[in-house]
Amino acid sequence: AAAAGRVILAMAVAAMVGLACAEHNPIANPHAVVVFGSFRLTVLTPTLVRMELGKNGSFDDRATLTVVNRNLPVPAFTTTQINATTIRVATSALSVTYTTGNLKCGRVLPLSDAANPTRSPTYPDGISALTQDKCCELCAADAACNAWVYDPTGHFCYPLSSAGGVRSNVPDRVLGVSSMNVLIAFSGVGPDGKSTGPTTWTPSTPNTGNLNGTYSSLDCYSTPMQCNDEYQGRIGHGLLSTAGWYLLDDTGVARTVPTPTRPAGIPTWWSLDQTDAIDWYFQVHQPTADHFRVALAEWASVLGTQPMLPRPAFGVWWSRYYPYSQTTFVDEVLSGYANYSIPLSIMVLDMDWHNEPNEPGCQSWGNYDVNTTLWPNMLQFAQEAHEYGVVTGHPLRMSFNVHPQTGVDHCDSRYAAIAAAVGIDPATKVTVPCDFGNETFVDALFSVYYDAMPLHEVDIWWTDYGGCGVSANNPLLWNNRVIYEHAKYGRHVRAQAFSRYGGLGNHRYPHGFSGDSFQHEVVLNFQVKTTQTAANVLFGYWSHDIGGFHNGQGCPGDANPANYTAAEMLLRWIQFGAVAPILRTHCDHCERRIWVFPYFESMRDAMRLRNALTPYIYTTAWDTYNTAISSVHPLYYDFAQDAAVYQPSVVETQYMFGSDILAAPITQMAGVPYGSMKWPTYLPVGETWSNWNGTSVTQGGNTVSETYALNDMPLFVRSGAIIPMQTMDEYTVNFPDPLVWTVFPASNTGSTTLFEDDGVSDAYEGGEYVTTAVQYAYTGDAQNKSFAFTIQPAAAIGALPAGFPNARQHIVQLRGFAAAAATITAISINGAAIPAGTGCPGYYTIPESNHTLAAPAGTLSMCLGSLSSWQQSVLSVSLTQ
Repeated sequence: AAAAGRVILAMAVAAMVGLACAEHNPIANPHAVVVFGSFRLTVLTPTLVRMELGKNGSFDDRATLTVVNRNLPVPAFTTTQINATTIRVATSALSVTYTTGNLKCGRVLPLSDAANPTRSPTYPDGISALTQDKCCELCAADAACNAWVYDPTGHFCYPLSSAGGVRSNVPDRVLGVSSMNVLIAFSGVGPDGKSTGPTTWTPSTPNTGNLNGTYSSLDCYSTPMQCNDEYQGRIGHGLLSTAGWYLLDDTGVARTVPTPTRPAGIPTWWSLDQTDAIDWYFQVHQPTADHFRVALAEWASVLGTQPMLPRPAFGVWWSRYYPYSQTTFVDEVLSGYANYSIPLSIMVLDMDWHNEPNEPGCQSWGNYDVNTTLWPNMLQFAQEAHEYGVVTGHPLRMSFNVHPQTGVDHCDSRYAAIAAAVGIDPATKVTVPCDFGNETFVDALFSVYYDAMPLHEVDIWWTDYGGCGVSANNPLLWNNRVIYEHAKYGRHVRAQAFSRYGGLGNHRYPHGFSGDSFQHEVVLNFQVKTTQTAANVLFGYWSHDIGGFHNGQGCPGDANPANYTAAEMLLRWIQFGAVAPILRTHCDHCERRIWVFPYFESMRDAMRLRNALTPYIYTTAWDTYNTAISSVHPLYYDFAQDAAVYQPSVVETQYMFGSDILAAPITQMAGVPYGSMKWPTYLPVGETWSNWNGTSVTQGGNTVSETYALNDMPLFVRSGAIIPMQTMDEYTVNFPDPLVWTVFPASNTGSTTLFEDDGVSDAYEGGEYVTTAVQYAYTGDAQNKSFAFTIQPAAAIGALPAGFPNARQHIVQLRGFAAAAATITAISINGAAIPAGTGCPGYYTIPESNHTLAAPAGTLSMCLGSLSSWQQSVLSVSLTQ
């Protein structure tokens, strides 16, 4: 029943997000709009409205950097004019009452939320006020006042004519801003699903139940504990709240308009021209799993959905800040991956590929020339990497760190071209400043550098900075958009940005880089805690420096691989990466070649598990595109009415990885060579759960504490789940052969659907993909059982993706088979007997000597041989107990 309910909910959510996947149209249906003087309300859904106060009676229909779509089906609503100054608009979920005139005491914000204050001429030096309310009254009586700051320590009030962004390190001060005079009423519901009675909201209502969002980065060079304290203050609000509402303030956010010049192929450009004095979006949602998911789907219909990353992004990445040469990179890195059978999908070169000028006033970070001393033939290397991975035997994608914020100095060999393009006389040798908000600069940067040889071979530009120029009053978000949209509209490939988070709206330009973090377990713990809450702002693709970037004060570090504590920390970090959005090891000149560490086999096993899970992860990415639910997300998306999932001991340590896997990564170190760790995991109410090996089954509502050796990790699977996988050392191909279908105990039935496409284009947006549905069922009694596994014919949606196989091998794994102590009396595929043995077709129970995370000991592995993709196939197994 629970599985059926999830399917129905997914269909409803997909219908809503489908609106976000369609062509964006920022102009709302006129039948959804109510205008009352300078107030305009747009009913987007029964639970989501836009409220504007226009300047001089005009309103703004343009898209913003945050909001891209307002054209949704018109819901039912009523409009009632209460009197000459008051109007009420009501839907089935909420009512909005607006009264003419600003509410000068309406919103109280943290002081750091404002900018560029202007004192009211009535009180240029401020005025004494015993209370915050008195400060508000003074502002309300002052025609020139539109905001105020209150200092409770000195009992002093500062009326302001413009709030525009006050900055202060005085934590006790608060800011009040002028707002529209609205009251919103809705029915409150608690996490238990029971009504809490009528709830009202005004602009002064504090957002006390917010479930958090994410941060811009984890950059920090203080001590680890100081960094941990800093991190807490960086987490912004998310779109979900146990209070049942969220207000999105889009006031002042840059608008975007079509640009006929299309610099670098980008279709729209930013504008700071504003016609709205206030621009708000308000949503109500009940704090239940169904409503959380629908709430995010609604936001995605307005803010845009998360696009799919190229399939190789979900494999294993190599990255290290280190001056490798073309020879040493092949001999010391790529050869290691090949010789040790470690799957690798993407290789990253940090800043050392840049030329190092000797002339004063020039530096490598202001230079796009290749360091030919280290890389004598970058073009040949890049072409070989794309074709056959140089020595790995399979294609690799490439990412280069560019750090464009420095601009371009005169030592660059193509300086004259870009200087002339932006109107600088090359003879002046003036550095060309980085400004992604300037159309001319952007066009020149891509044409002169990024799209020219040899750098046009780079698949992913790692911008690794906080934005440059004054573009769109949010340089980082705008810069990420430019990088992403150039790839999409200029190069016509499936795009992928690689930068720090630029705020709400950045989810449309994945993926994120979380910055220069410490090699310390407090950082690992914080990443586990907060990667999941990024889903609350639709940001599902964080890429962390697995292992940490730098060491120092209080950090074990890992410059010396013989340091067992450091090696254990790197191992546990890699295991987290195996069930994180992206698995990319990185550090600053320390070691990241896992084969030189004492726990190499366990590290490799975790990387192989990640690679083996690619079919499941990629299908989850498709689900994210359709449902707005990120692959890594909090447990309350699925179990909101289980009070335990909100407890810090649970919500900060474990999460769902896709729809069926619960992960609880170990973030503490045993600190002794080859030590194990006892680790608790809470299993939510409403499901039966199997451990990853399939050797134990637990009813939800219980905490399981198991002892995990270094080569094991806390993973649990919902009853009835089938996890699509591939063989553990096969790299991230579009159509794995063989496919591995992994069945876990605890349910007599189960099903799933696999998604596949070409992996690198945007054809999926137009419906070019293939799905394969599978089901299993146990029948019989405790002594005699039959197991049937059915593979349905592949369903091609739209044109068939290139390379899709007409036939391929399939493997079915039954986890925990040895522990179940059953005996096989007959086994067949499509009526043909399957012999015992490790061949294909063939079946055997995996022995302890061959145990891996991808294929644990005690698993019954049945290779079915090569099967047609276009015909139904049925595996039949007879069992006795």
